Amino acid sequence: MELYKKTVLLILGTLLLFSQTVIAEMLPAPVRAAEKRAQDIITARNEYIKQVLQAYKIPFKTDERGVITMLIQNNGKKWAPVDKIVINPVTKIEHNVMVTKGHDIFFYLSQEPLPFHLYVPDRVRIKP
Repeated sequence: MELYKKTVLLILGTLLLFSQTVIAEMLPAPVRAAEKRAQDIITARNEYIKQVLQAYKIPFKTDERGVITMLIQNNGKKWAPVDKIVINPVTKIEHNVMVTKGHDIFFYLSQEPLPFHLYVPDRVRIKP
């Protein structure tokens, strides 16, 4: 009976290993494509935020990935770490079509209870 259990476990282990290998071979292309798309979206978002800050002449610092990490606070003397950035589209219905009029950008700074807010009309966008 012991030999029977070992044989069954060996067969099940082999099948499990083989099925994972087959699945791993089938997934890389779609996974790589999704990861690439996600990275492209993050890069575009970071570039947009940098363009907006440059248009408003707000000093900022980025890390090696291009993510905004520091902003000058309202008084213009002290750098504040950025914890989170939220971008919300401002939309309006015109002729039964939703039209983007601009964006609200909220910068959540470590040392501030309320976020730093920028309204960005579409015309502020800078073309690369």
